[in-house]
Amino acid sequence: GNIRFGPDGFLYIGMGDGGSGGDPQGYSQNLVVSTANPTRVYLGKMLRIDVDTTTGSLNYGYPATNPFVTQAGKQEIWANGLRNPWKFSFNRLNGDLWIADVGQNASEEVNRVASPLPNTGLNFGWRCYEGNSNYNTTGCSAASTMTFPLTQYSHANGACSITGGYVYTGTQYPAFTNKYFYTDYCDDKIRMVDNAGVVVTTAAFSGNNFSTFGENKDGDLFIAGVSSGTIFKIIDSSLSNQQFETNSFSIYPNPAKNNFTIKSTSDNLISNIELFDLTGKLLLSKKLENSVENSVSVAGLSKGIYVITLNTQNGISYSDKLIIE
Repeated sequence: GNIRFGPDGFLYIGMGDGGSGGDPQGYSQNLVVSTANPTRVYLGKMLRIDVDTTTGSLNYGYPATNPFVTQAGKQEIWANGLRNPWKFSFNRLNGDLWIADVGQNASEEVNRVASPLPNTGLNFGWRCYEGNSNYNTTGCSAASTMTFPLTQYSHANGACSITGGYVYTGTQYPAFTNKYFYTDYCDDKIRMVDNAGVVVTTAAFSGNNFSTFGENKDGDLFIAGVSSGTIFKIIDSSLSNQQFETNSFSIYPNPAKNNFTIKSTSDNLISNIELFDLTGKLLLSKKLENSVENSVSVAGLSKGIYVITLNTQNGISYSDKLIIE
């Protein structure tokens, strides 16, 4: 698992079930403290502690709202029923908690807990359930007492182990807004899901074994592969200028910063360009030289997505997207 501060200022700690396939000892559901092994009760749980206070000889305190705060030996526990939360994160805009919990043999799951986070002791179901399916329900509480995943996917077609990421909070790619990103260590497909559970899956980026995500201060997302040793930025490829390329035009770089270059063929020269914001307001109109390559300055424009229209000398116009970062 991993550790993160939540929107409430408390530190959340994701704990796996301790290993041995299928959690044979039932650690994830167990809430009875063993005198001989007192920390075993933490396995398969999400813990929550207060690092700004201390309790007794501990270097941390127990949040007063923890569900078992009055029960000795398990005051830290916030939720149970996890197998291996690799990984979890908080939406930094609204505080929602997203947990990618690794499955056993059949399926991987994504859990979403809406903010404000409850203090009632959530049970995410393992080992009673793997995703939405029965796994080992012996001695389990009623299914109605458990929190089931927002979405899941099977191990068919090479998937094996979920890697959780973040909700996209950037501004560069509107199609990513409010989508949670995650992947799988074995199939190298990047997935994004919205709050309604609608999933979009990419083709495989083979040879990476994606194991972790990152985000920067602007909300841009990154993904890293163990096998490739590479960190990639996640971009919206639907913003590529395919229409331009089909008609023998190219714009580079896109995204642009201070300027970009338009290139065309000698038999289809561009006469002028127009640049609009997403409300349709004309921001720039520029007549171009009779040249196959022209440089255009956008230094005075704010970062974001724009619509660029190319007008050719033969009277045909083409429009597509331009990103300024």
